[in-house]
Amino acid sequence: MVNHYEWNTADYLQILTPNDLRFIDGRIKTHGSGNTGWSQIAAGSAVSVLPGTIISHVNPSVSGYLNCDGTEVSRSTYSNLFAVMPNASSAVTMTIASPCEVTWPGNELTTGNQIQFSITGALPTGITAGDRYFVRVLSGGSTFHLFATLAEAMNLSSVAGRIDTSGTQSPTHTATTYFYGNGDGSTTFNLPNLLGLVPRGIGQTAGFPTNNPTIGIGEFTQDQLQSFDLEFLNGGSSTGQQLSGPAYGINGSTLVDASGPRYYRLDGSSEKFSRITSDGTHGTPRVGYETRGKSLGVYFLIKT
Repeated sequence: MVNHYEWNTADYLQILTPNDLRFIDGRIKTHGSGNTGWSQIAAGSAVSVLPGTIISHVNPSVSGYLNCDGTEVSRSTYSNLFAVMPNASSAVTMTIASPCEVTWPGNELTTGNQIQFSITGALPTGITAGDRYFVRVLSGGSTFHLFATLAEAMNLSSVAGRIDTSGTQSPTHTATTYFYGNGDGSTTFNLPNLLGLVPRGIGQTAGFPTNNPTIGIGEFTQDQLQSFDLEFLNGGSSTGQQLSGPAYGINGSTLVDASGPRYYRLDGSSEKFSRITSDGTHGTPRVGYETRGKSLGVYFLIKT
């Protein structure tokens, strides 16, 4: 535990701890006992940054780090980083159908993860061994559809790019995923892509009995507004008449016509809910393409 910091006239920072470390001439030094025998802590010791550690920085080019931008990089050049990239492999089954459904028992994949297949027999027509596909997980979690691109897999309102299969196949195949991207599947892998994103802890927080979603390794999530109901007063056909209706979130069920959502009065007539206005106290509401808090742009870098 650090007791205090002290600047000495010799122009070094002395940190008084149980092991007594000193930052001297730009280097961390230590000693065994007493105040003699100071020696520099060797590179590769316990103070070294582990491969895969992600930091924020004001500069995208820092020695020993790469920008977290989803780029494919060499497995051999960055072997220390590749060795710690999370991955999984399992025997899977797939249907010959339109669309093809793949089942991975105990599946850890989430929508947007990348996957490849290897075989000892034959894959159905439409699937090529070694090619990269992107998954869209179906309800239940262990079954998913395959898509040609990440954008297509993430567009939940469309089936464009979904893979169909035909012909014959061997009964079981092996699927492999690197949760941040397989690269070309043999010589490269993908770095995590944090461009424009906020990192979030993997798993599920204890202590929240409801409204407590979990997030998987390398899972992309869209911005989202928690669903709720609105009740408000409106002039309508009689002064002060109450209207109510749902606020619609992603994949929500909506009442829509050509002019947009409508909220229905208790008497069955409708009134368009057209805009958000100030409450007179907190200023003009800020609206845009996403729901977000205040933020400041920095670079996320990963240790190689």
